[in-house]
Amino acid sequence: RTRSAYSANLSAPVLSDPDRRISLEGLASAAEKPWASHEEVVKGGSLRFSWLNAERDTHSVEYSGAWRQITGLGQGASPTVRQDAGDTIKSAIKHTFHRERRDNPQLPQSGYMLRSGLELAGIGPL
Repeated sequence: RTRSAYSANLSAPVLSDPDRRISLEGLASAAEKPWASHEEVVKGGSLRFSWLNAERDTHSVEYSGAWRQITGLGQGASPTVRQDAGDTIKSAIKHTFHRERRDNPQLPQSGYMLRSGLELAGIGPL
């Protein structure tokens, strides 16, 4: 059960070009996970640059960092959860490619949509 979840995003075009955007996001969440006998708190942020290419496909490159705390271990917590308990930090770079060729994104009759993501974690200052 999620006790609290917050997210804030600030986004703007780069040099007044609507096809290039930069976004800054912050997030925080706290959740009780009784089925796994623990509580989890996550705080983090990301910086993303996205652009449209000549074919109108969207690319984005993002750097993100998150701090995760696993606490409140119950008697039924698995050995894996117990091993992951405490504080961990994630630092990652991610590239996303999105191609939209559907006639209507809400109720498509023809076309296709392709989304591909590649994330490399464990890098950077965190």
